[in-house]
Amino acid sequence: MWYVIAVALLYGPYNANVREVIDAETIKFDVAVWPNEQKLIEIGVLGVDSPSLTGECEAERVMAKEAAEMTRVFIGVQARLTDVQQLKESGKFYATVRNHKGESLHDRLIETGYGVPYVKGETTRWCP
Repeated sequence: MWYVIAVALLYGPYNANVREVIDAETIKFDVAVWPNEQKLIEIGVLGVDSPSLTGECEAERVMAKEAAEMTRVFIGVQARLTDVQQLKESGKFYATVRNHKGESLHDRLIETGYGVPYVKGETTRWCP
């Protein structure tokens, strides 16, 4: 039983302070991993794909900047991370990211058109 509890706690929830919004779906957080202990971790938003700042066309790059700004405003300075996962191949962390009101960044990106549901192996085309 202790093993199950330890694994559940490993994956959240975590309170996190925003250090930097890299793009709409990638954020650097100071994550409270233990009382009085924080770790700087780059987190990708679980299950969403958004335009890239280094995209193929100017329209994608402009949309990526707008999407990143929307993420900055939506998240603010604090977030709650749940369903934290780490990819074995890359070591990158992904999580469900919610703002201080409990609203999902994943859902907001899709609602605003700045994101689409991520499908493994597929590439989203943002250029006309």
